[in-house]
Amino acid sequence: MVDADVIVVGAGPVGMVAALLAAHQGLDVLVLERDSSRHAQSRAIGITPPSLEIVQHLGLCSSFIANGIAVRSVRIHYGSRLLWTINFDQIDGTYPFVLAIPQHITEDILEKALLHAPSIRVLRGHAVQDVSANGNRVTAYGSYARQGRFHFTCRCLLGCDGGRSTTREALGIPFRGGADPHTFLMGDFEDSGTWGEDACFFLPLEGLLKHFPSLMGSAAMS
Repeated sequence: MVDADVIVVGAGPVGMVAALLAAHQGLDVLVLERDSSRHAQSRAIGITPPSLEIVQHLGLCSSFIANGIAVRSVRIHYGSRLLWTINFDQIDGTYPFVLAIPQHITEDILEKALLHAPSIRVLRGHAVQDVSANGNRVTAYGSYARQGRFHFTCRCLLGCDGGRSTTREALGIPFRGGADPHTFLMGDFEDSGTWGEDACFFLPLEGLLKHFPSLMGSAAMS
């Protein structure tokens, strides 16, 4: 016996989408999330065209578009001078734009879909600390908020727990990327500018500033 067909480690946007896709294939899914509550701040700026096509298969795309801004071009500035404009209208596919949407709204939409999916269970405050594979079964071991221990078995485990993935480390899967030498700051800010629905990149001598619009009257900058 197994506890679920699929265990998803991590309940961020990637983990929630993975859980919904697995459930749409008729699988029982258990989502294990380390944090007991969601973060209020954004960790990402928008949703790209390929990702919009994925959530279209889940029947959620209209909800995302209704709560975001379709960014169809990026203006590149050096100081106050406009250098060039990149338009997205030549992108192949149904959605030739990047959807700017605060991450907490993205997670609201996905979490509501999870709660309405009878084959998905979500356990928050459950930190996966080790993973083992034996034949056609995978076991996730960890602890939960009240100092208890748990282990759950499944046929397939998906590690969606970010760049410092405990799952990847436990399975000995190397990270093939590299460390970025730059420092980035990101936040949601009140925006009184006149940049409209375009994204704007500014190239001052001190570094790069990115501005994305939001329906909530704020902008994400990094």
